[in-house]
Amino acid sequence: MFETSSCFSIKISAIANLQSFKHLKVLSLGRNLLKTLQGVEAAADSLEQLWISYNQVDKLKPLRNLVKLKVLYMSHNLVREWREFEHMCELPCLEDLVFIGNPLEEELSAAAGTSKYTDEVTRRLLYLRKLDGFPVIRDSEEEATEELSGTLDLEEIERMAADSDENEDDEDEEEGVDAADVTE
Repeated sequence: MFETSSCFSIKISAIANLQSFKHLKVLSLGRNLLKTLQGVEAAADSLEQLWISYNQVDKLKPLRNLVKLKVLYMSHNLVREWREFEHMCELPCLEDLVFIGNPLEEELSAAAGTSKYTDEVTRRLLYLRKLDGFPVIRDSEEEATEELSGTLDLEEIERMAADSDENEDDEDEEEGVDAADVTE
């Protein structure tokens, strides 16, 4: 059973023939000449880790099919747009991402700070546990509040309606008192 393939720094420029490796779990293609990930989807049924740092990859659409992918190390590539980053949102098992050194990360970190980059990535990748070598810390209370903030249940609507009725009655009483004061 062939579970790991490493082709580190041997100037590979394309991914091909992965369908031959039915049980491939780890694919290491760091420090090559990859410009595209086309062909990686052939390992979608088994691939759990993809190491592609220090290449020239700028498009991430082929990643969408890697439903078992847990680890993606792709630092120092050429991803510039959130539109490309969004393809990773379709990876339900992705827990560990190294993305530092891509133009998207560098520009956001330089303009708004590292915390803005971290917040943006963790907002988009809900199951991520580790980003650029650091654990992802989420405030679960805050997340639960955000999820529920736009939703009202029936009891809350009835309570708000009752409060509104009471406020109207109070306003009517105040107006009556003011009118009585004026007439005296």
